[in-house]
Amino acid sequence: MNDDAQRSARSQVALLIVDLQRGMQRHDLPPRNNPGAEARIVELLAAWRAAGWPVVHVRHVSRQPGSPFAPGQPGVEFHPALAPREEEGE
Repeated sequence: MNDDAQRSARSQVALLIVDLQRGMQRHDLPPRNNPGAEARIVELLAAWRAAGWPVVHVRHVSRQPGSPFAPGQPGVEFHPALAPREEEGE
């Protein structure tokens, strides 16, 4: 791939970090089938940031009263190691 093609490809990509929030790590949930996911995503995010490519973070916000993902609840907050930087989209 030549330099122009690489620049074009980079301008059309973004890493989407979806629903990696504190509420997903609750101990009252059933066991997960991907217990190492956060660690791998931390590695991916670090590499993506080092390359200077765009990152977009998406979080679930519930309208249900009492939900761990309701506004103001700790569960709605991003996983600390995966939280967006100021220059990254949310």
